[in-house]
Amino acid sequence: MAAVENADERFADAFGEAALHRLFSGLATPAANDYYAPDGTADPPDGTFSLFLEQERERAIDGHRPTAFEEEFGDNTGITLADGHHLPVHGVIDRIDETAEGGVTIFDYKSSSVNNTRGRENNVRDGLDFQLPTYALGTPSLFSERPDLSPTDVAARYYILNDDPDVKLRRSLADRFDFEYETFLTETIPDRVDDLAGAINAGAFQPAVVGAGAANCEY
Repeated sequence: MAAVENADERFADAFGEAALHRLFSGLATPAANDYYAPDGTADPPDGTFSLFLEQERERAIDGHRPTAFEEEFGDNTGITLADGHHLPVHGVIDRIDETAEGGVTIFDYKSSSVNNTRGRENNVRDGLDFQLPTYALGTPSLFSERPDLSPTDVAARYYILNDDPDVKLRRSLADRFDFEYETFLTETIPDRVDDLAGAINAGAFQPAVVGAGAANCEY
């Protein structure tokens, strides 16, 4: 397959072969896909890409259409919210979907496990992870033709894609927790970002190791 041959990563050993089977199993036909069936299985299990395409087909039937990928919001100074609050943040949103009825969903792709992604959601709640909520805050700035679009109108979701294989759409942050989401997103998150930025500017920000794997980070 050309995609594998041209990949930056090499898959020459047995572990690489197994990973390719988990990714491509059941996709297209045996003639077109060297990794269609592990060990010549007659009825191969669906690999990551087959599961992903089925998920996308179901979303398309429901009227969801991707309208942007790798969409950048904010500038070097940050973003200004509808209430005039300025946040020193900018970023790149993996994907934005829209529906004919005007619904907007943003996705952050994750290759981690379901448990790890659940932990990330808990970190959002606890003030340790700001990525997805700040994406939601920045999304309305990308819709100048819709001045009525607010951050709470944006469904912010993690999209898990890994070679277990797992393809799972997590619930939106608004549906994930049992608290008043509008206050959390439009007041709590900006206040936390302001506190963090203020501490960094004052030189009082001390990086903390969160999670066992982070202990091996050279930075």
